[in-house]
Amino acid sequence: MFPALALLILGIVGVGYGPRIFVVGLYHPEMQHWIIRIHVMLVSLWLCTFAVQTGLAAMGRLDWHRRIGPWGFGVGAVWVVSALLALAVLLHLDPTTGAESFILVTRIGVFAICLAMAYRMRRTPAEHKRWMILGMSQAIIGGIERLPVQGLANNFPNSALVALLIPLSLAAYDWITLKRLTGATLWGGTLILIVHLIRTPISETSGWLAVAHWIGALNI
Repeated sequence: MFPALALLILGIVGVGYGPRIFVVGLYHPEMQHWIIRIHVMLVSLWLCTFAVQTGLAAMGRLDWHRRIGPWGFGVGAVWVVSALLALAVLLHLDPTTGAESFILVTRIGVFAICLAMAYRMRRTPAEHKRWMILGMSQAIIGGIERLPVQGLANNFPNSALVALLIPLSLAAYDWITLKRLTGATLWGGTLILIVHLIRTPISETSGWLAVAHWIGALNI
């Protein structure tokens, strides 16, 4: 179950983000900013680490998995910071993306919370791996939105709904195998659902748009 979900996530990132960011994207004007370039490098490093850790866990090499763990959490934490800085750069370059920027903030925030919970529960594998999958389910919404699939391409509402299938699949797996929901699935899934329901309305409020304008004006 978990290696399959991890492979699905990596596949979505490769197909959705790959052509836009890791290939053509590097030649776009906004990609020339040094913060954006560092962020893309950290994303690549995180994805490689995520893939390696998934493989080690699937092969039962938990000793190596635990050794690499602190490195992985460090990369993930720095990635969160770089994502927020990259968002500030994009707001400066294109102030009209104020509403979209809040969507990105929520995705970054949910990933950061799930990463922190995964670190806290690192001694409890069942909870740890669920928190990691839940965090990645929100990080890849942009990749889903860029898949060459009718109804998903450039359609955030539909892409966000598709991303909800990952926490729903965890809930179904828990119920079938354990007859209950684990703490990670319950609380992480609830967090994701609440954020999903409130982020679009908040993103269009004058209050957030004013905050986004102020962030863009910082000229980071």
